[in-house]
Amino acid sequence: RLRIEIDSMPTEIDQLDRRALQLEIEKRALAKEKDKSSKERLKAIEEELGGLKEQISGLKAQWQTEKELISTLQDLKERLEETREAADRAERAYEALSQGFTDPPEGRIDLLVTDHTDDANGFATVIPSNRITVFATPPIQSLSLQYFDDWLELLITHELAHIIHLDRSHPLGKVVRTLFGRVPVAWPVFPEVITPTWTVEGIATHYESKFTDSGRSKGTYHDMVLRTAALENEFESIDQVSGQSPVWPAGPRPYIYGSKFFDFLTDRHGDETVTNFVESVRTQWIPFRHNAAAKDAFGTSLSEEWRAWTESEVESAQRSSRSMEATPSELVIDHDRFALYPQTSVDGRHLLLARSDGRSN
Repeated sequence: RLRIEIDSMPTEIDQLDRRALQLEIEKRALAKEKDKSSKERLKAIEEELGGLKEQISGLKAQWQTEKELISTLQDLKERLEETREAADRAERAYEALSQGFTDPPEGRIDLLVTDHTDDANGFATVIPSNRITVFATPPIQSLSLQYFDDWLELLITHELAHIIHLDRSHPLGKVVRTLFGRVPVAWPVFPEVITPTWTVEGIATHYESKFTDSGRSKGTYHDMVLRTAALENEFESIDQVSGQSPVWPAGPRPYIYGSKFFDFLTDRHGDETVTNFVESVRTQWIPFRHNAAAKDAFGTSLSEEWRAWTESEVESAQRSSRSMEATPSELVIDHDRFALYPQTSVDGRHLLLARSDGRSN
């Protein structure tokens, strides 16, 4: 009821507007008259109109101010409710990751929820303090993020996994932190940040899927990318995934390969081995020895495990391909990363679509 009343013109202003309109009509009619009484009446109308317009202007300004204030309060109420929901999801994710991943860092973890952009994203940082920023906008356009149940829950779980993973410090780094604070240095203060991107994002995506009802590892997009790569003999090696490239699947590459690889590792060696791997990386006195850390955790190197995983994915893709009758297809456009929203012309002779090659706009 409050929203209806504040959006509608107040009765007092409406009555004054009606009175002003009546006087304007009467004024126009009297403007043609020449007699004394008409002129006197016209003068009185003009004086009354002047006072009315000033009164109406003041009341409308007050009404607009009240409208904006109430709108701001309602927006703040909605943001506060979103923040409470985010805090609740963060507490649940914190508990799940503490029990199923590794010990969380001591002290406060700041959580900022913002809707200043239409981008569906978020990020986490451990320098200068542990802080998570999430964009409340749900992922509408992103194909790789379509499989979600509760966007805030998935995003917060993912970013909190980053914090718990990347905040871990070498024993020597703990001494440095005690003496000098959170110095922005990788080893020995933040040794986990120098692991490959597919490791960092793969672990977070693995746990986002493990501790929520959805997650990218459970969706079909990651499987589709890997199955296509396997069938086209373009399944990427571990060193290729560690780099950056605009070639499809581009940005989601470390998330796709990383998460599915850690799914493979936990299925093969057990859930606790990811924790063991992270711990081994943290405690290395000679950094960058990720294969050595993998041997401690999984019994074999990352390179050997990647080859085994590649063979498994290729075999699975070929088996699926043989079991399905492929629909005959014809290549329409080549050298594009995406070709979306196709529409045929009325006569059926033309195909319109939105295309992206990943290099130009």
